[in-house]
Amino acid sequence: MPYTEFWWRFVLLSVFGYLLGSINFSVLFSRLIKKQDIREKGSHNPGTTNMFRVFGLSMGLLTFVCDALKGVVPCLVALLTFSNDPDASLYAVYFVGFFTVLGHIFPVWHRFRGGKGVATTIGVLFVAQPLFNLCAIWIILVVVLITDRMSVSALLYMLFCVVWHWANYASYGLLTCLAVTGIVALVYFAHRHNIVRLVKGKELPMGLRKKIFRINTPEAEKVEENFEKAVPSEDNEK
Repeated sequence: MPYTEFWWRFVLLSVFGYLLGSINFSVLFSRLIKKQDIREKGSHNPGTTNMFRVFGLSMGLLTFVCDALKGVVPCLVALLTFSNDPDASLYAVYFVGFFTVLGHIFPVWHRFRGGKGVATTIGVLFVAQPLFNLCAIWIILVVVLITDRMSVSALLYMLFCVVWHWANYASYGLLTCLAVTGIVALVYFAHRHNIVRLVKGKELPMGLRKKIFRINTPEAEKVEENFEKAVPSEDNEK
């Protein structure tokens, strides 16, 4: 089946992915469960890391899982839609995945101001390349425990993803590699303020090690004692 004849399916699936990606669970959960708006707390970023810092580990994990599922659902639909054509299904997953991540970062429901796309990208790659992603996800877990900075682990994970796909260009093809590059570019753009703080040495820790291992560090204490001042609002950095 020449999948180019069914371009309209790609369009419909991409619109579906974008609209689903535009649903911001951190905003929903902070309002429904905590009766507050995460966009008015901490770094003001409506994402997993800020949810964890402001409301704790359980809220952060809940947000992460739901954001990842936003990547899983539309990509699974795309995979099943073209299940009788392996090449088309592969392209569809990455193509729809790109628009889902785009929706998460620039959500139409929230004035195009969303999260940073890492969890949603993980969800996309769990459908596209499950074995690869299971291995790559250890980058996030190990690095975040070592550095206590989610931005560092997220950026390394995304870099590894794009390098891996281009290194295996013969297996994935041009369109797939371009789609992954587009997703990584979106995530890096969303992390532009984090990158600046990392370069300046001003990126503060999550406090994850303290919560898990009961490790107290001066940086972690600083974040916990005065979070609103310790983590600059990205709204003020634009």
